[in-house]
Amino acid sequence: MQFWGYESGNMLAAIAGAGGFFMFYSDIASVITSSQLATGEKIAVLFSNNPDAAAPIGLAVIILVSMGLGSIAGRLKLLRARTSIDAAATLLGMTLIATTLYFGASWITVSAVCFVSGSTLLRLCCKSPVFLKLGGLMLALGGVCLAIFGATSFSLSQSILLAGLTSLTGIYVVAASLMTYQGGIFECQAIQSQWSSRVGRSGLFDPGGRINGLLETYMDGPIGFLVKSAASPAVFWVPNTVKDTAPLLTSMWARLPWRVLTAMAAIATGTAEGFVFALANLCWSVGDVSIGSLDWGRAQPAIASVDAETNVALNWLPSLVEKRRT
Repeated sequence: MQFWGYESGNMLAAIAGAGGFFMFYSDIASVITSSQLATGEKIAVLFSNNPDAAAPIGLAVIILVSMGLGSIAGRLKLLRARTSIDAAATLLGMTLIATTLYFGASWITVSAVCFVSGSTLLRLCCKSPVFLKLGGLMLALGGVCLAIFGATSFSLSQSILLAGLTSLTGIYVVAASLMTYQGGIFECQAIQSQWSSRVGRSGLFDPGGRINGLLETYMDGPIGFLVKSAASPAVFWVPNTVKDTAPLLTSMWARLPWRVLTAMAAIATGTAEGFVFALANLCWSVGDVSIGSLDWGRAQPAIASVDAETNVALNWLPSLVEKRRT
């Protein structure tokens, strides 16, 4: 549900950036139906002339690779193949980000592509909690792009209210994404010692591996400070007991109200692109709730942080060790 909620919203956001369903179809059809261009030339023309229309096609490819082939590998119980497929989808997402930036796509389109990449990274968190950190960083980048779009573009409706709510949503997405990263910190700290002692040598993306070592050295401290000093106080409507014990649930509540308000403001514009943008926000809400569901069992005042970390270790370690042995 997390994947489909976010990916549906990302596709819709990119279509909104192209001007709505009709404009998106017109831009694509005018190039696809051209008999003077080869297939490779059509793709090049799409990205060079209208990257906002081309990006949803790239997103669709990533989604089909991740969900289509991934589901087949899962049913055949090919766990390594499924992990490789998710990793390939992530690399495709990174490539699409660079492509949209190079060809000058709108910030809402770049934001959607960042969210796709973040979502595919989060799909790998069952393999290692380090991907919670990496996914949180990519989602934060998408939030920055969303805030920039709201601050610099009134194309959806010429509405200051919608622009302000979009920017505010982007800011809170950044805050919530940092909380998702903080959830990765908790997960890694809780199992790191047990992982190294029971599993042995750590892989590149394991809690004791090089990637997490770099993140601990350069990112954990600053992000932890930002969450404590800015992100957490900004989510003033969430009780402190939830913030202390359930960072993923807190990240859900940090985003969810702004998604709904932005969707309502977008619908109020009465425009085609506004309606599509509203649908995107509602789909993103499904993804937010899905991420928050990972922490539903931890938001209890009686649970101290040490006890919470112990529970995390007990939940994560058996499956990780078993996968490692397999």
